[in-house]
Amino acid sequence: MKRRPCPLCVLVTILVLAGSCRYGKIKVIPEISDAVGPDSVYTLNWPEIGSTVFSFGSDLFLIDRSGKLIRFDTATGKTADAIELKKPLGTVFFQQEAVVFLVTQDGGGMLVDLRSRQLLCEWSSLSMERVLGVSARFLVVANKGAVQAFSTADGKGREIARLSVDEILDCELQGDILWILTANKFHRFAMTGGPGRATELRIPACSGFLLDGNDMYYGSPERRLVRVSLARGRIVWQVKLPERLTAKPIRLGRFIVAAPQDNDIFFVTPRGTVYWWEKLAASRLSPPLAMKENVAVFLLNKEVQFFHPGKKKTVNAELDGLPDGIPQRQGDYFYFLVASGKESPRDLVRVGNQFLVNTESDPGPKWLGTSIPFSIVTANLQKPAFEVTIADKDKKPAYTKTLDAEADPSFVWIPAAAGDYSLRIKARALNRTVVYQNTFKVYDRDLMVNQFYFRILEQCPHTIRPLEEDK
Repeated sequence: MKRRPCPLCVLVTILVLAGSCRYGKIKVIPEISDAVGPDSVYTLNWPEIGSTVFSFGSDLFLIDRSGKLIRFDTATGKTADAIELKKPLGTVFFQQEAVVFLVTQDGGGMLVDLRSRQLLCEWSSLSMERVLGVSARFLVVANKGAVQAFSTADGKGREIARLSVDEILDCELQGDILWILTANKFHRFAMTGGPGRATELRIPACSGFLLDGNDMYYGSPERRLVRVSLARGRIVWQVKLPERLTAKPIRLGRFIVAAPQDNDIFFVTPRGTVYWWEKLAASRLSPPLAMKENVAVFLLNKEVQFFHPGKKKTVNAELDGLPDGIPQRQGDYFYFLVASGKESPRDLVRVGNQFLVNTESDPGPKWLGTSIPFSIVTANLQKPAFEVTIADKDKKPAYTKTLDAEADPSFVWIPAAAGDYSLRIKARALNRTVVYQNTFKVYDRDLMVNQFYFRILEQCPHTIRPLEEDK
């Protein structure tokens, strides 16, 4: 006598198959825009953590003074692996691309390659007044009236110029070339040896410099933004500013961005025309920081101000605290540390330039005739009210609901028919109206059981027989 399959086994198999069915996950892709909002993403609870954060690629790194670089995974919102350096660290660091210089607590220093996660070179004692540049091959410092270059191959240093730290306005190491700007000269030194070369400035400098191809931009004591052609050795143009420019100019797309001491910000075209300028809401905490389409400036009044030159639009966001160090950009976000208000922990804070609406629901299959709860999560929308519509494949509304700004942003729907559905949410906020939609599928459990049962009969007709045949 052939035995029938266990009904419980059949039911378990159906549920497993249903869970593996393809269905639309309820999520809304955020829109990239020039809006901003702070978000505390992680609390650091160990006392040895440093006050700064730095980044390379898609990774963030935190200094653990006990002798580690902790990697923070922005995708998971958790700390990941660590680079073990096995020596107590200070809080001073200098980063250039994939290489970071760290000061040790015993007066030495080390160069670490963040790409390979390897220690490049270590110095047990190192006398210096300022780090000027780092690479996988060199550490360049200013010390006691001289510029010194240390090789990572043997750790030995050599003097490459007689310049005091007070003379140096800015410095940039590009490959084997070291550029140094002083008040009256622009210096070029080959790290491989040989004499340096200096270009006399017709207009003195008082700021950092932007090296852009064969052109250099800097601020002058005469309150001007100056563009110099290094190839032709002449001044291309000057733009008069209301106050001195001491912060380093930056490039955003086709614009040169300058923020002088009077707390204005200027966007200048390649021809030397002021395209747009705005007043900052308060004094600067950070220099202008470039993003994809925006420039961010962190302010001393616990705000971050974003400027979109294409739209000539400004957006402000309030912060819970002032950043420790320079905020680090990761894609469309800035990350930085702030004191959490407790004894030792710090919060890792993220500020993004996007509106965000995320609709959450049970990730499992959605069944006919059962309650399906949805929750709406937003960011950067001020007091949003919602209009919710669920429509079938023929675009006929199967469910509608309106939620005002004071209502709980959630709803429950019981589907009356199986099939494909679209979810549309219109969020009307004080600062913006946003529309998002996505799709999902509702399954008929009874129909799936019957289909599964008859499929077994078709494939194995002699396996399952009517009850009468067993008598």
